Amino acid sequence: MKISVLILIAYSLSFFSCASNVSKDKSIQDKFVIPKTISSAPAAIQVNQSTVTAVVTSVNIKDKEDFQIKANILKVENTPAFHSMAFEGADYNLTPSFQLDDNKQIMPTPKNEGLLGLAKLKAGDTFKAVIFYTQLKGWFIGSVLSAPATK
Repeated sequence: MKISVLILIAYSLSFFSCASNVSKDKSIQDKFVIPKTISSAPAAIQVNQSTVTAVVTSVNIKDKEDFQIKANILKVENTPAFHSMAFEGADYNLTPSFQLDDNKQIMPTPKNEGLLGLAKLKAGDTFKAVIFYTQLKGWFIGSVLSAPATK
């Protein structure tokens, strides 16, 4: 029994001496810096917007106001004011982002006319537009900068 008590005391002393040596060792503390304050500011939502030139792969039309364009991005122009998430050579399913009135109807604006004109494009047509990505909803066309004349 005396031996087990001595072993227990020896073990306890070695444990506490190791722990105190670690806390006194400045080089170890320098390696593991724990910040004293943690920022509680919410993460900022970053607006993304890409000016792209794209070629139409296909147009999926449900009706004249409900369609989606599958396009391959040929060129992405850097815009310093906005973060761009689009990549050259990538294929995206693009949905027009119409301006709606209070009754959820498409307003007769130049922006909406340009977006509606995209429904008339065919595979192989190219257009230039501003696109953006929304989490859980996908890629949208914000505005059309140029597109082939359609009849």
